[in-house]
Amino acid sequence: MGVINMQVMRYINLLDKTTRVKTRKCFVHNNVIFFAVNREYVSQAIGPAAINIRRIQEQIGKKIKVIRE
Repeated sequence: MGVINMQVMRYINLLDKTTRVKTRKCFVHNNVIFFAVNREYVSQAIGPAAINIRRIQEQIGKKIKVIRE
């Protein structure tokens, strides 16, 4: 897999801390951060009324997308 960018590791840790959803798949494309999570946890990662996504976006100043594996 190669060396994982430290910033990507920070994004993954922030997702885990904010949502309690674990993933090892994260990438940045066109200044948007994508998290690929298990399909069972997509709604938990997003949160009610997308509150988790908004919290992460406010903290890092980038748009977030959660996609299913």
